[in-house]
Amino acid sequence: MVTLVTASRPSQARLHLRNLFASGRRYYLHPQKDGFVLQSDAVTLWNRRRRTRRSARLAGALTDLGSITTVRLDAQLRASHALMAMLLPAWMAGLVVYAPWHPYVIATVVIALFLLAGMWLRLDAALQAHDMIYFVRKALEDLPAGEIAALAQQTDDVITPREREFRVEWDRFYDEMRAAATSDSAG
Repeated sequence: MVTLVTASRPSQARLHLRNLFASGRRYYLHPQKDGFVLQSDAVTLWNRRRRTRRSARLAGALTDLGSITTVRLDAQLRASHALMAMLLPAWMAGLVVYAPWHPYVIATVVIALFLLAGMWLRLDAALQAHDMIYFVRKALEDLPAGEIAALAQQTDDVITPREREFRVEWDRFYDEMRAAATSDSAG
């Protein structure tokens, strides 16, 4: 958690993370008892003093597994941003309804307005979530990787295609089950 909090603030001491702050991107990390919530925004293209809306939030759950800690990330669309994004299409739909056009044209325009707004909303949130996931990965890549125990090379329960054919194994399994069934009925 300390690594993420430190990486969320730009600094000349961490120049290897400078790509994370391109286009004036900022990260807002809110620690919680079992993880964190991360949001981000950037400066707008037309006015460097204004910032974009925070349309997505990334919920991270930290799980301690002894010598390693796992991070599970979950991206969500902010409901308040979704409601605000639908105000403009609703206002435009109110204007289009009173236009002297054929009802099919009006219905098509209104549906197109809401569909395009919904697609923009989803793509904007997906882009922000992707940027935040990249931030978490980049910030945590300097930490040492944990050692996960490898499985044994060969066990009796695992059959590889090179060792035996399926038919041979099926016959062996069938004979074992038949022998177990006859010993149960005899006993």
